[in-house]
Amino acid sequence: MEQTKRYSIKKILLTTLWVVLGAASVLLLAAAIRKKDTSRCKGVEITIKGADANVFVDEADIMQGIRQVESGDPVGKPVGAFNLKMMEAQLEKNIWIKSAELFFDNNQVLMVSIEERQPIARVFTMQGTSFYMDTAGIRLPLSEKLSARVPVFTSFPSDKKVMAHSDSMLLKDVIKMASYIMADSFFMAQTAQVNITPQAGFELSPVIGDHTVALGNAEDLE
Repeated sequence: MEQTKRYSIKKILLTTLWVVLGAASVLLLAAAIRKKDTSRCKGVEITIKGADANVFVDEADIMQGIRQVESGDPVGKPVGAFNLKMMEAQLEKNIWIKSAELFFDNNQVLMVSIEERQPIARVFTMQGTSFYMDTAGIRLPLSEKLSARVPVFTSFPSDKKVMAHSDSMLLKDVIKMASYIMADSFFMAQTAQVNITPQAGFELSPVIGDHTVALGNAEDLE
């Protein structure tokens, strides 16, 4: 009986100790979160990925998007006052930004990771307009900063953003052929442009010579 009583007291003491330790841990965690939220942003570090030779988005563009959300310079503001999701959404409104990820490191520096879209072809339409395409089939506007060194396709039949099924399929063939050309340094160096025929085929104009190479469609490129 006495042994059972001692065991019960020991159990109660251990339970109480664990409860106290758990409560202390929660309080310490809450204090750490409050301290982090009230600490100030000490700087902004921007990394832009996916841009090999052409950078269509620069650090100035990124900072402009951040300042729009924060209504000014983010440095010096409390870390807890930042709406990182809103800032990511604002940055991703830029058509050239594929994704944006923002977080604070342990030194209260705002880390901004940007993945830029990669143009793979420049398309000229029969209506006289021009645009870039990326590998995902996203239409990208021309940039005032740089001109991408990508295969040029002429005589695309439509400049409408909402395309007919046949034009959408043709655009997929453009991406497929552009990817093939860019993957081979010889073809990339020797291709002046690729013209799209009325039959939705392709004719390659080489850099050297005044002949054209009838390629047909984008099947069996090898």
